[in-house]
Amino acid sequence: MGHKSNPIGLRLQINRTWDSRWYAEGKGYAKMLEEDLKIRKFVQETVPQAAISKVVIERPAKVCRVSIYAARPGVIIGKSEDKMGMIGSDITELIFDNVRLEEKNLLGKEGQGWDIAMSTLNLSRPAVGAQAIGLAQGALDFAVEYAWKRVQFGQKLADFEGIQFMVADMATGVEAARALVYDAAHLLDMKVYERDKMSAIGVDKLSAMAKVYSADVAMKVTTDAVQILGGYGYTKEYPVERMMRDAKATQIYEGTNQVQRIVIARDIFRNFMS
Repeated sequence: MGHKSNPIGLRLQINRTWDSRWYAEGKGYAKMLEEDLKIRKFVQETVPQAAISKVVIERPAKVCRVSIYAARPGVIIGKSEDKMGMIGSDITELIFDNVRLEEKNLLGKEGQGWDIAMSTLNLSRPAVGAQAIGLAQGALDFAVEYAWKRVQFGQKLADFEGIQFMVADMATGVEAARALVYDAAHLLDMKVYERDKMSAIGVDKLSAMAKVYSADVAMKVTTDAVQILGGYGYTKEYPVERMMRDAKATQIYEGTNQVQRIVIARDIFRNFMS
């Protein structure tokens, strides 16, 4: 399941026959909502050869993408992962047993899959940032209201300077993250989808910044919200513990935050690379 940061590590084999028919073998994972069994994305390498060729992803130079639907014979829906958060979004194993593909399943041209996949990440990472901001804002709003109403030691929690400092930092982080996501969205509104052009106008860097910063803010703000609620925050009677568990996912999917920092640094140093 952990291949979003390293999609080249996926192992989906493609057999190509003499009459140019393709057959898929292997395993993958897909996000599913309730009974939506559409398989959205798969990445694999294909090498045109005579007779039958079995190939796997080894490098991004020759990657293409194929879309398949679960109703196709040979597609088997495997187990669903029991996650700690994001319970409303199902992660399910998909097994391919000699699945016949057609040319219409190919997205783009052969060899373009890597660029398509990376361009897609530039679009989806700010969306993860927006999701993280929603979690952070929700946790902040709940913690602020709780601190205003909760009385301890004869005064409201909101009257304690320590709580005020926490809330001020939480609110500042949320607003800064929101501005960064909006900046990334503004670049995406230019509708430049070629990968080299995206890099040239700074989409790679800003999309990664929006994702990594917003996810880190969400993790901190939701954790602080649990702390403000004290023991109640640790119970499922209140929503902030769920927000904290959900926020953790935003630091992981669409590329871990460690990988985002690599993307950002490489873009910064790109002009010095020969």
